[in-house]
Amino acid sequence: MRRLAEEGVPFQLIIAGEPGENPSPAMWRIRETLADRLLHFGFAASREEYARLLRMADIAVSTTRHEFFGIGMVEAMAAGCIPCAPRRYAYPELVPAEHHDLLWEDEAGLMARLRALLTGPLPPREPFRAAARRFGWERVGPMWQEALEALAAGAVPGSAALRLR
Repeated sequence: MRRLAEEGVPFQLIIAGEPGENPSPAMWRIRETLADRLLHFGFAASREEYARLLRMADIAVSTTRHEFFGIGMVEAMAAGCIPCAPRRYAYPELVPAEHHDLLWEDEAGLMARLRALLTGPLPPREPFRAAARRFGWERVGPMWQEALEALAAGAVPGSAALRLR
């Protein structure tokens, strides 16, 4: 982000979340080096505040080195954010196939995609919202209910009664 700022690329930055047990020193330096572009840094005080921050954003970036599902990216996509994430972990399954060009392999790829997103037109947001909706409770809730009822009725895990669509 510092390099993009030095290039004169226009952006504002929201960093939402807890720093974790082993935060990167580079993350803490962002508060100083990009203070004039920083709209928020750290944990959101409430779920409502977090949702407000997501709605303010255009692009959601992940640089994680470990991810099981990507709930933060799904929440960001549901809020209309364009994903920019590694081409690994769960991200290829979360991002619509026609937008896999937003996924990157290395730092150079990340920089190229961010630069393009920040300086060019953004893709339509609806495909990302639609991709996130498949994880909404109104869709997965009934599947969980069915699976739990099958378990309670004695179905064997892995049986046809427990396969989720």
